[in-house]
Amino acid sequence: MSDSKPPRAIDQLQKGLSRLFGEKAPPPAQEPAPTPPAESGQRPAAWRPAATLSAVAQLRIQFLDNAKRPLYPIAGRGTGPLSRDEEAVALSRCVEALHEAKAAGTHLGKAPVGAYAGREAEEVMGQATVEDVRAFLAFVLASPRTFMGAPVRFSEAFLAWLVDRGEP
Repeated sequence: MSDSKPPRAIDQLQKGLSRLFGEKAPPPAQEPAPTPPAESGQRPAAWRPAATLSAVAQLRIQFLDNAKRPLYPIAGRGTGPLSRDEEAVALSRCVEALHEAKAAGTHLGKAPVGAYAGREAEEVMGQATVEDVRAFLAFVLASPRTFMGAPVRFSEAFLAWLVDRGEP
């Protein structure tokens, strides 16, 4: 994969979302905030948090829907976990955001590798399920630094992950 592909794919994604939701221009990218310091010796090396929005929210990562509204509450809760009901509602809102934004993936092409290899981005978005959301959340939790800067649209981040990385 060439170095010019990720910016091109992200640029096309942002243009597609702008056309779809009537925005003028996406805000400039911001530098991500540093990752919180690791806790020393409290967890085994193989420990990984469950791929949930609650785990993402505890890292203070905020995802937005396509209208730039928060998908789950963070303000006032510190790093407390989401309740079971909040998690269920937020997961369904993530799936809904992917379905709404599927047209933005029209020109992005096919995922290069992974479970979605050879499938059009628009098709994956239109048929997304909670399991697809959890696969993406596992990636977010594995590399949270990328998402710790400013709030980002869930559908935009998912599409960039799908097309640029071809995960999972």
